[in-house]
Amino acid sequence: MPEGEPPSIDEALNEIAAHDVVYLTRSILGGTVMEVFRGRLRQAASANWIFDASTGQNGFVAFDLGPTGRPSWALSYREDFSIISVDKVDGFPPPEPTIFTLTMEVPTDDFAE
Repeated sequence: MPEGEPPSIDEALNEIAAHDVVYLTRSILGGTVMEVFRGRLRQAASANWIFDASTGQNGFVAFDLGPTGRPSWALSYREDFSIISVDKVDGFPPPEPTIFTLTMEVPTDDFAE
């Protein structure tokens, strides 16, 4: 990514995907339930972004986040790009839109600043 310039969503997702471990947070808009998954991000041949995670000894979960280029994707980052967060909102119209957030660090409440 060019220094000092904000990355595009595709650049940010590629940066996140380059890490061995990333975190996906899934939350229901308007609710207090939040799930955090530890795994890997990859782009499928279809151009969809896929998050894969192990859920224990024999468990596995994957989220197909779809392709970029839709208004449901949003990007936020710290000024020094030490944390990049990509959000994707699914499920509009309500009843329960789901927000997926991808980060390279364990999600904390102070990232929401």
